[in-house]
Amino acid sequence: MVDIVGTYFGRYEIIEQLGEGGMASVYKAYDDHLDRHVAVKMIFPNFQQAELLAERFKREVQTLAGLMHPNIAQVLDYGEHEN
Repeated sequence: MVDIVGTYFGRYEIIEQLGEGGMASVYKAYDDHLDRHVAVKMIFPNFQQAELLAERFKREVQTLAGLMHPNIAQVLDYGEHEN
């Protein structure tokens, strides 16, 4: 994947990569609207099953948005950037 550290995705400035899995990478980012650090999960581009993966990711976001627990990251935003 291309190094995106230092770039902006909307209001989020990517600070550093935190981890990587089979379908996505997680980054530490800075939200300049809310003046705080957040985690940003980005699906790998050009994934063979991109449409199916995007739908799976949307379901994951919707499920997590309904959960409140100190050991589960809170979902604050969801979107698409340049396809």
